[in-house]
Amino acid sequence: LCRILPGRFLYWIALRGADVSYLFDARGREAVKSNLRQVLPNASEERIVYETRWVFRNFAKNLTEFFRFRTFSRAFFEKRVAIKGLDWVEAARARGQGVILLSAHLSNWELGGAAMKILSGYKVTGVAAMHRYGPVNRLFARERESLGLTIVDAQQAPRKVLNALRRDEVVCMIGDRAPMEH
Repeated sequence: LCRILPGRFLYWIALRGADVSYLFDARGREAVKSNLRQVLPNASEERIVYETRWVFRNFAKNLTEFFRFRTFSRAFFEKRVAIKGLDWVEAARARGQGVILLSAHLSNWELGGAAMKILSGYKVTGVAAMHRYGPVNRLFARERESLGLTIVDAQQAPRKVLNALRRDEVVCMIGDRAPMEH
């Protein structure tokens, strides 16, 4: 459905699904609240509840985009994604040793990796925590690879990241999420 329905309608569906998930996923809801209390230590409980609901909603919107990846053209990335600091990446790559890009786990990180690959032409390897359910993991791997991203399991990352850097690739990692959380 993500590849054939209009984006605005998909976002509407995603938001409604996120609201249902928010209501019924007590464990997930409490985990997000706990994280937000760390990031927003002076926030009222009302604000924590509000932000938690939006974390669920933004995640649902990100999934909608994620499953539309195959429909995104180069023109889509040129219009909607701006890569800032590419000159730093180019200067680092000029030494022929590859580059590590480290980001917070914000928004749709795969979109950033795909934009780097499509707009710069660099070979991009992403480090990701694998999902505990094999079929879900394969689904995510297929979508990520559909844009030319190479994904390595965070549990096996050290050797694979070193090899990617030796091949002068751009390695993308999320720096604020422990791979053991899955």
